[in-house]
Amino acid sequence: MQICELGLQDDIIAIPKTHPSAKNRYILGPSNQLLPLSLNPLRSAISPTTLMSATLEPFRSSSAQAKSVTAQSQDDESVDSFLRRRFGPGVANLASAGLHGIYAASSTDLSAKTVLGRLYEWEKEYGSVIVGMIRAKYSDKAKTETREEAERWAPLGELGQAREKWAMYGIKGGLGSLTAKLEKEIRERGVDVRLGEVVESLQAGPKGVEVSFVCHTIASRCR
Repeated sequence: MQICELGLQDDIIAIPKTHPSAKNRYILGPSNQLLPLSLNPLRSAISPTTLMSATLEPFRSSSAQAKSVTAQSQDDESVDSFLRRRFGPGVANLASAGLHGIYAASSTDLSAKTVLGRLYEWEKEYGSVIVGMIRAKYSDKAKTETREEAERWAPLGELGQAREKWAMYGIKGGLGSLTAKLEKEIRERGVDVRLGEVVESLQAGPKGVEVSFVCHTIASRCR
């Protein structure tokens, strides 16, 4: 469901790429120092060694099998393992800091196939993430996705056309405004929304996803 479908287009807060908050990003270093994410070799979280290791990615063999695999599939490995193989420990450590904030989990416990998606597939298809990134940029699929993205933003008019100049965007009132509006919308469409339930399992069924949970009132399994 798009933002304009929820009537939140006027609540968008756009942060342009020229904004100080977009141009100045920091990460907490080993000595509890805030280090900028820049290419300045004198003071940056990205060291020359890390940068050099990352640029050598296309020359690394893709045949090496990581020892760390997930319990769900042998055709997978952890995000940390994948990034260390392809880009070196420096990139893996930097990515770990960002992923902790997104997933609230260690990159050693996250699936590379699921979290990294295309990066993981590019290595398999092209033997290199960077080579895959370059080739994919000029592919027909990329052109189609660019066109589809423009169509999704078209209802926002001038605001949608300006999106390419944004580094990020938010919603007035925070993310809670979006979820509250979404809940209200789906309730009005007849969806049964239950809060505070203990979910036991999710299973795909003929009519959609079946959710099994514990009913607090009768202490039995419900669906």
